Amino acid sequence: MFITHDANKHPLSNAYGDGNHVWIAAEIQLRVPFFMVEFDQHEAADEGGDFSFSRTVLLSGGDDVVKLVSTLAPQNLLKSVTLLSPSSRDIGGAWSLDQLTEIWEAKDPNDSRLKYKVFAKADGSHFVDSMMETTIDQLQEWQQLMVLPTVNCRQ
Repeated sequence: MFITHDANKHPLSNAYGDGNHVWIAAEIQLRVPFFMVEFDQHEAADEGGDFSFSRTVLLSGGDDVVKLVSTLAPQNLLKSVTLLSPSSRDIGGAWSLDQLTEIWEAKDPNDSRLKYKVFAKADGSHFVDSMMETTIDQLQEWQQLMVLPTVNCRQ
């Protein structure tokens, strides 16, 4: 879902170890919703003690969010999950950010084998992670998967 170009590779990219690269730009391939997951990662220092740093990961699907959040090590602290969604085509190239508060799973009304992730937003509305344009009122047998931490967005 993201495209990187060699011309956008940061000059210090090799300093981050084998298999890791640093980019000054990445292209979003499709105008579809994405998720930003922010957490504090704690690591043991070589000379004893420990340190922490903040990480923000951009993910392309609801299942990816659930997998990442549920596999965070106990010493790592989830700070927030944000939905990054494109505006409708007639508005133009704007994107919206919405803080998420809960993740649910619900069944498709026409095929109970199909399950969709439903994300509750801080404003009380919901986002259904579905390519089928399934609406919130059509879903059945809701099951809460997790409650997400929220931050005060007011300045």
